[in-house]
Amino acid sequence: MPHLPRYDGPGRWFHVMNRGLARRSVFENNADIRYFLSRIARAVRRGELEVHAFCVMTTHFHLLVRSPSGQLSEAMRRIQNEYVRYFNRTRRRDGPLFRGRFLSRPVRSRIYRYILFLYIQANPVQARLVRRPWDYPHGSASLLVSGRPPLWLATSWSLGDVPPRSPDARTTYLTRWGKGLSATERKLVELRIATRGLPDEEFDDLIQAAPSQVRDWMTRKAALADH
Repeated sequence: MPHLPRYDGPGRWFHVMNRGLARRSVFENNADIRYFLSRIARAVRRGELEVHAFCVMTTHFHLLVRSPSGQLSEAMRRIQNEYVRYFNRTRRRDGPLFRGRFLSRPVRSRIYRYILFLYIQANPVQARLVRRPWDYPHGSASLLVSGRPPLWLATSWSLGDVPPRSPDARTTYLTRWGKGLSATERKLVELRIATRGLPDEEFDDLIQAAPSQVRDWMTRKAALADH
């Protein structure tokens, strides 16, 4: 089956993710994660990506990125290929590591972007690894709260005009992003991931909807995703 085209126009935002083949571990230690993030940093320096949030788990990763020049596919192809070569070389193995090239979903509205930011940061909390997102060392939350984010992590959207290395960065982050993610918001994002082509506007309307309307919508979308 041919790959569907990715619509990657300059300046667009995306939720990017991937998992290990057959749910295997793809990040087995801190050195693996550092190497993977170093490949992302290179893509940022080349002007291919602008990374606003990330979370690297044992079996998968999530990124919230902006594509400044419309090179998302090339950037992710290079990042994953270089990481797989490193992983295979250090384990004396060969063959694929990820279950596919990568999954991306466009992010067109500020409401969805806000909830997606919380969703990505909350991954280790959902996995019961930590109690708070910023306690997890391999996500952008800990770097933003620490006041020591790397230069490749964009903060203009998450922290606004507050300098990322100032004493006010922690307070700003906790004020904007400390509320956490509701169960309904999590389910909506998960269905958005599973359902290709869902408009952000429909998602935005659901944020204001009654719980019964949200449940009905989720039931319909889940049924469609199963076909």
